[in-house]
Amino acid sequence: MHPIEHSSSSSSSAAAAGRVLVIDDHPQLRTMLCTALEAADFEVVASSSLARAGAWLERAWPAVIILDLQRAGSQGLHAVRAVRARPVLDQIPLVFLAPDLGDGLRWRAVQAGADCVMPKPLSLVELQERVSRLIRGGRPRLRLIAGRTRAAHRLAG
Repeated sequence: MHPIEHSSSSSSSAAAAGRVLVIDDHPQLRTMLCTALEAADFEVVASSSLARAGAWLERAWPAVIILDLQRAGSQGLHAVRAVRARPVLDQIPLVFLAPDLGDGLRWRAVQAGADCVMPKPLSLVELQERVSRLIRGGRPRLRLIAGRTRAAHRLAG
């Protein structure tokens, strides 16, 4: 099997909407996510694991990463940390999908570096909207830090 299991054609409207990397270890769910995102004019690249997407990530960068692993707990959090540990990827917004957000998983995912945590089952329309907002606005955490830095400079100046 190839490292990248799905890649949409690069039409001008898809490129304008942004490139999304979908990492999902369930083939049918991965296909569903890709179809929904392509319907919203995103260019989509998909893989079954972060390790398989690694070679692609060496030469291209998505505007948003969507991470959906069946065992979202420790495996998913490990993958979020692995994304954030790569300097090139640390500024890319990351959406974490999980079937069960119990036991503080939402908070642990945010602490690990997720920018958006969505429970499954999820609304595909809401996912499309969240991805659009993240592409337009970037990582919320980075905007907050930048705002605090600007405010500190105004106070010091």
